[in-house]
Amino acid sequence: MTDRVRVDRDVEGTGDDITDPETGNVTVPLSDSSRVYEGPAMVTERAMIGQVVVQGSVDETRQRYQVSIPFESPPILIGDLVTVLAAADPHLVAKPLRVTQVAYGTHVARRRLTCELSTPALRT
Repeated sequence: MTDRVRVDRDVEGTGDDITDPETGNVTVPLSDSSRVYEGPAMVTERAMIGQVVVQGSVDETRQRYQVSIPFESPPILIGDLVTVLAAADPHLVAKPLRVTQVAYGTHVARRRLTCELSTPALRT
């Protein structure tokens, strides 16, 4: 695993999070964040097709990624925020990925997290 990620838990929920409308980066207030994991990972795109979602007056594009971390890592929960700290692809760095699924199993060598990246969609 050559990438590096940080996983934070938003203990108060997403209602007080701040989303930058231009970049889509989500900021969780420091007093509201609990560090769950920081360390090696592997980040790959899971689906080549982005999904456009309309939420209120804002269109956003959602892309899926798979983040693999060591099997021995602390429990990760749906809704946790994964931030890419270092990656071979520099465009992944600082991307906020929200955990939408955690894979469990008996014969697994790493913990696989399905995550979504939400960014504002361009209107034409």
